[in-house]
Amino acid sequence: MGLFSWWRREQKPLLVTAEANPRGFKWIAGRRIANESAYALPNDLTESERLNLQHYVIRFAMRGNYVVPFWRMNTRPKDILDVACGSGRWGAEMAYEFPEANVVGIDIVAPDATSPSVTLGRPTAPDNYVLLQGDVRQGLPFPDNSFDFVHMRFLVVAIAAADWPALVREVVRVTRPGGWIELVDTVMRDAVGSPEHQQFFAWFSKMTATRGYDVAAGEHIAERLHAAGLANIKSYRLDVPIGDWGGRIGTLMRLDVEAAVTGIIAPLTQYKMATLEEAQAVQRGMSEAMKTYRGSIQPFYVAYGQKPR
Repeated sequence: MGLFSWWRREQKPLLVTAEANPRGFKWIAGRRIANESAYALPNDLTESERLNLQHYVIRFAMRGNYVVPFWRMNTRPKDILDVACGSGRWGAEMAYEFPEANVVGIDIVAPDATSPSVTLGRPTAPDNYVLLQGDVRQGLPFPDNSFDFVHMRFLVVAIAAADWPALVREVVRVTRPGGWIELVDTVMRDAVGSPEHQQFFAWFSKMTATRGYDVAAGEHIAERLHAAGLANIKSYRLDVPIGDWGGRIGTLMRLDVEAAVTGIIAPLTQYKMATLEEAQAVQRGMSEAMKTYRGSIQPFYVAYGQKPR
C-alpha cells in the first residue's frame, strides 16, 4: 500500500502538513501579492485565470497534460505530485485521468479546493486530489520515494537561479526509484521588438536581476535533470505563435502574454522601476503591437527523466 493510498477511502486528516504558509497578503497596483513568496506575479483570481489560460495553451502544444509515455510502458502512475501547482487545474485533470491514483498539489498559497479550477465544473473536487500549502524553496514535506510521477512547470519567475539545483534534487528525493519527473518551462524575452516591448523588458531585466531569476530557465531544464542524475532523459522545444496571425492558439498565447505583462506591473512599481502610469502606458502599447505584429514566437521547453532504480 502506498503512502497516500488511504486518502480516498478513509478520508483521514492529511498525513503531511507544511508550515511555510505566507503570512498574509499585500495589495500593490490593485493586485494581491503573497507575502514571503518568490513569485513575481500576483496571487489573485485574475492570475489564477491567466494560469488556466496558460494551461490550455501548453496542453494544446503538448497534445496532453504530460509527455512521459506511460502508455508505451504499459504502466499508470499511482502517486502523482504537482510542485508549485498554481491554480490546481493540472492536478484536477490528472486526478480524473488517473482515478486510481492519488494526486497531490503543493504551492505557497494552495488553491481553493472549491474553485472552478479544481472542481472543473463538478460539485466538488476529485476525491483523489489533495492540496497542500508549502514553500517549495524550503523543501518538500514528504518522505523519500513517495511518488512515481512528479510534475513541475513555469517556475521561471518563481525560483532564483541559485535555488534551482537544490529544488530539482528535492524533487528527485521524493520520487521513487523507477519513477518519472517532468519539467516544463519557458523563457521571458522580447519576442516583438516594439518600442514598448523594449522599454518593458529593460525594466523587467533590472527587476529580475534584483530577484536573481533565471529568465531563460526553460533552456536549462534538461541540463538540470542530467545534473540530478536522472536516466532516460528526453527534451523538446515547442514554439507557440503570439498573435492572431497564429490562429486560435496564437490568440490565446497573446492573451496570456498580455495578462502576464499586466500582472508584472505590480512588482515593477514595487521595485520602483516605473510609475504605475508609465507601466500601464507601456502595457497598452505592447498589447496594440502584439495585435498587428506577425512572426513572434513563445518557446516552451519540456524535459522528462527517470530516477534510476
